[in-house]
Amino acid sequence: MTRKERNVLALVPDWFNRRITVNLENGVMEVPVFSTIFGLKPGRCSAYVRKIASELFGLEYTQSDAWNRIYSDHLVARVNGFSDVQRMIESHEMLPGMLMGVNLPNKDSFGLIDNHGETALFRHVMIYLGRGRETGIPKFAHQEGKKTHVDSLDYLADEHYKPKAIIKVNQ
Repeated sequence: MTRKERNVLALVPDWFNRRITVNLENGVMEVPVFSTIFGLKPGRCSAYVRKIASELFGLEYTQSDAWNRIYSDHLVARVNGFSDVQRMIESHEMLPGMLMGVNLPNKDSFGLIDNHGETALFRHVMIYLGRGRETGIPKFAHQEGKKTHVDSLDYLADEHYKPKAIIKVNQ
């Protein structure tokens, strides 16, 4: 297995019960792939991570666009790069089930206005699943367009995603 891992499945009807199997340090996780047929529209990364958080971690995030999660949920920290994210994971400040707000490669949030009338800090969100069993590298699940991805932290860095915030559910 390589350090730069990516598992991708296109969204398919739920009745096929498609899942991405992820081997983590604390066991095997079956990450659901949700269909557009049952209300999850392509490009709705925020709705996807909300469903995953509920199903896999029992966490109930609010309904919100990705870029408004810093207001609707609890902003743990603003981050400036993957070294900050790695440090938070190693120090247990970032735990499985928490979210990472990012800007997509070659697409910042310039021009996107949040609910407070500010330029959005980020435009995409993904959920932290835990560390890979074999590599110890952190894994994140997200929906981008019509595809569900499970990516390693190294893959996200190499593909030039830009982490901006760590978010947890309000308690």
